[in-house]
Amino acid sequence: MFAQTSGAVLTDNFAQGQRVDSGIELMLIADESALWVAAQLSANQDRTISNGSTALLEVNGNRYQARVIQEAHTIDEQTRSRTVRLEVKNTQHSLHPGMFADVYFHFETDQEVLAVPENALTRSADGDWQLFVVDDDGGFAAHEVTLGRRFGDYREVLGIKAGLEVVTQGAFFIASQLAKGGFDPHNH
Repeated sequence: MFAQTSGAVLTDNFAQGQRVDSGIELMLIADESALWVAAQLSANQDRTISNGSTALLEVNGNRYQARVIQEAHTIDEQTRSRTVRLEVKNTQHSLHPGMFADVYFHFETDQEVLAVPENALTRSADGDWQLFVVDDDGGFAAHEVTLGRRFGDYREVLGIKAGLEVVTQGAFFIASQLAKGGFDPHNH
């Protein structure tokens, strides 16, 4: 006997030599070539995410394109979050049910937005937000910025020109070394 669908066997519910009656489920087979992802968003997040819009899914350092197929209109009472369902193609079969993922939604804006990872931001000595920019000598220069909207783990920054090379990892280390006075930001 053959299954009516192709896919991976997730569970089998029988033992060799067992007598089986008609209508009993023997195996659970799933086609994992396309999966649904349930992204949990804060109930306070006020942005509408349209069906058909795209998102980037990141799992174990790998990235996958996904498409929004449904946005929940109710809030989960236990987690105080709302669910956005996405569909992702899984042609390499590297994704499996139960895995955790980071989801980055794409939004259309009237004007361009400059955003950096949250861990690129540090506080200056006077408490203002700053980024470290790679200068012409290959050193680092602090630039104060104003924070705008939040986009997942990214933050909109105002007051800096687009196209500058900014430090996105290790900014806290640079700031702490500068504060101790034992660090030359120009690598001299």
